Order: sequence, then structure tokens, then C-alpha cells
Amino acid sequence: MRKINTAILGCGRIAGLKQSGDKSFLNHAKELKLNKNYNLVACIDNVSKKRKSFAKTYKIPFSFNSIKDLFKTNLKIDLIVVCTSAKFHYLNLKEILRFNVANILCEKPLCEKRKDLNLLNNLLIKKKTQLFTNFNRKEDKTIKNLKNIIKKKRMGKIQLIRGIYTDRLLNNGIHLIDLLSHLMGDLKITKLFKQKKSQSISCLLENKSKVPIFINNLNDKIFALFEIDLIFQKGRIKYSDNGMKVEQFYIEKNKFFSKKKKLKFVPKISKTEFLNTFKNQYKKIYMMMKKKKNKEFYNSKKIHQLCFNILERSKYDR
Repeated sequence: MRKINTAILGCGRIAGLKQSGDKSFLNHAKELKLNKNYNLVACIDNVSKKRKSFAKTYKIPFSFNSIKDLFKTNLKIDLIVVCTSAKFHYLNLKEILRFNVANILCEKPLCEKRKDLNLLNNLLIKKKTQLFTNFNRKEDKTIKNLKNIIKKKRMGKIQLIRGIYTDRLLNNGIHLIDLLSHLMGDLKITKLFKQKKSQSISCLLENKSKVPIFINNLNDKIFALFEIDLIFQKGRIKYSDNGMKVEQFYIEKNKFFSKKKKLKFVPKISKTEFLNTFKNQYKKIYMMMKKKKNKEFYNSKKIHQLCFNILERSKYDR
């Protein structure tokens, strides 16, 4: 398979824009340039100064003011990576789908309204385009190992899960929902807890095995928090430090209550591969592009629909 000619739409921070003092490690342009299977040939942004600086930084040969300008040329594009603000994602995707682009990778969420998700679904049925959502957190070997621990019951049956996130549901919470769905299977709502007039809400979910999954939101702009706490029969695992480490607590004898064991006070701590998740995502996409058929949009659609259900029900439930 030849190199994948790739264009980036939106030359901001997640795309790889370098700003003074910015030490962000996750960005698309860097991973595309490092991956021998991709050829980053174009970038698109309507802010000329930003676009030109971005193109110069990553040595991108072509830059355009708009999607329309790109497709006025004869430039062959196999993949477009959408890195614009979330409020523009649906409009961007809708416009890109007017042209014959085989593959699109879009930052989350794909859209912010259920009706737009349905329209997007109808457009994709008519097209042969593969649409990927950048749910990168599950592209971590640590998460794959955790899923294996759950599946094989190495710590016994899972008893309870608690997830915490800051910011909006469709911004940071959707990553949490996707990750939990990846680990536990399809999820459904059992109760919601609305917090003031905000899209960010807390809720109680469960999977087919009726495992209670508490999702707590902290609507705080001061610091970022993203973690999952899993309680098993024989231990506890915490995905913590915003996804940078995993803490494993095993059981031991309890000198105070002889009939009951206790969790060790000091956990076994291991680093995750969170900083490699963009790299792993592009490896996965390359393999899936070769197959030409995948369930990525179907899976992403289920996650978006669950988030929309939470948002809609929160207007009535307390």
C-alpha cells in the first residue's frame, strides 16, 4: 500500500500549532510526520498567518484557505484530519463529504446535536467514506491489558466503577464514556444528577451485567481531572493522573479484622502509554484503511447517542 496523502483541516493546538511555552505532546502533525506510511501534503485554515506558520513548521508543501480551495486543485488526498473547533465539526464533515475523500479522521465530538448525527449517518450511507473519531485513549496497551483483566476476572468479578471528569460532557466526558464502553460493553442510563445549568452532568450507568458505573463531573476550569476507579472482588485498579498512570491495589491480611482482608495501602504503580495514543491511532487507521470496511463510525455513533441521551434526559431527571 502506498503512502497515505493527508491534509489537516484546522491548524490549531491539537493539530500541532507551536505556541510560546506550549509543551503539548499530543498533536496530529507530529505523528503524521513521524509515521512512514503517511505523507502530510496539505493544511487548511482561514487564518493566513497561522496557516503559513503551521506549514513552515512541519514542512507541508501546500496550504489552503478553505476545503473548497483544496478541491479546486488536482491534489490527491486519501485522508483528511479534522482539527477545528467542535462547533464546526458537523459543517466541516458535511462539506468534505461533498467531495470524493475516502477517509476522514475527526476530533471528538463529530457533532453537537442528535439531528446532525442522524444526517451524518445518512450521508455516510450514500458515500464510501470511512469516518474515524479520535477516541485515542483506548489505543493504549495499558487499557488493553485492563480489559483483559476484566474479561478473565483476574481480580475476581468487578463490583463497581467510578469515573470522574472535568469540563463538558461532549468535550471530556465523551472520552470517558467511550473508554468505559470499550472496557464494559454497551452502557445504558439508570439515573442522572443535574448540576446547575450546564451541559456537564453526573449520572449512573450500567452494562448488561448490571455493574453500577458512576460518572461524576466537576465543572471546574482551574484544573483538569480524568480518572477511573474500578473495584473488584480481589483488588482495585485506578486509571489516574489524567491517564498517565495506573495504580493496582491487591488484597492482604487484615490484622484488625481477621475475617476480612484489606487492600494494600501502597499500590503497584505503572506508567501508561497515553502519550503514544496518537501514534497508535494512526497505526490502527492505516491498517483499517487497507481493509476498507470497519465498524468505527457505528461504534462512535453509539457513544454519541448515549451522550445525547444523557443531555436530553437531564432536562427532566434530577
